[in-house]
Amino acid sequence: MTKSTINDKTELHWSIGVLFLVVIIAAFVRFYIYRIKKRQPSQFEKGIHRSTNNEIEVRSVKSGIENIGINEELVEQILEKLTHFEKTKGYLFSNVTVQSLSSTFETNSKYVSKVVNTYKEKTFVQYINDLRIDYALQSLEEDSKLQKYTIQALAVEFGFNNAESFSTAFYKKTGIKPVYFIKQLEIRKDV
Repeated sequence: MTKSTINDKTELHWSIGVLFLVVIIAAFVRFYIYRIKKRQPSQFEKGIHRSTNNEIEVRSVKSGIENIGINEELVEQILEKLTHFEKTKGYLFSNVTVQSLSSTFETNSKYVSKVVNTYKEKTFVQYINDLRIDYALQSLEEDSKLQKYTIQALAVEFGFNNAESFSTAFYKKTGIKPVYFIKQLEIRKDV
């Protein structure tokens, strides 16, 4: 065999190997996209179910007092203020922070944070974002005018500073993007 024949065979083997690798990667990507698309309708239904059963879950005040080291009376006051905050939709203001809320509650920000962590079982940011997304799910389902808004406009409407943070929080809570959710609502309305 000549040197050029060996080089040609080597190139052929490399080409086949690269082609095989590309086919494997393409198959993996298609499978991944298929799984995402298959999962989206069930995630949409979960989002609809979540928006219709939007109940506040609070563990018993007595069960967490020893764990967080805050006076029982103060914990109850903070929980009452959080309930009022939720009912008045204070979470829709984009500048809500644990510091601003604790200032409004006239208490220590560490106390508010500990109460949210213990009784809402979330970080403060997750707590605020979950309230906003639950409200967004319910509002989008009930008000077809909102479905015409851009994602940026929806983000501002629901208390987020930008479309990216809204989409990220929406996806974390529901497992689908807001655009998909809105499209499914429109399809459901047309049926």
